Amino acid sequence: LYPALCERLGTVGMRVWTVDGGSWKSQHGQVSGLTYCDLATVEVANTNWWGNAYWHEMAHVAQCPFQDYGHETWADAGIWASLDRLKSGWRQ
Repeated sequence: LYPALCERLGTVGMRVWTVDGGSWKSQHGQVSGLTYCDLATVEVANTNWWGNAYWHEMAHVAQCPFQDYGHETWADAGIWASLDRLKSGWRQ
């Protein structure tokens, strides 16, 4: 999408948690993934890359250093629509 994104994706570390039910309790409530722009770290539950929060968290990485925890900018930026298209494509 833009050159800085490729560089950013190459510097983000990922922590994968094996958890029952595909989510865990964090300071943000029950989650299946978290992105820490300031730590260049993503956490996701399990390794089902098409069914877990991987793509959702990559959208957060794309917005770094802005951390939109409440997803307030996602509708206008087309992020929700893009994630929906990804999901519909991998279901087929």
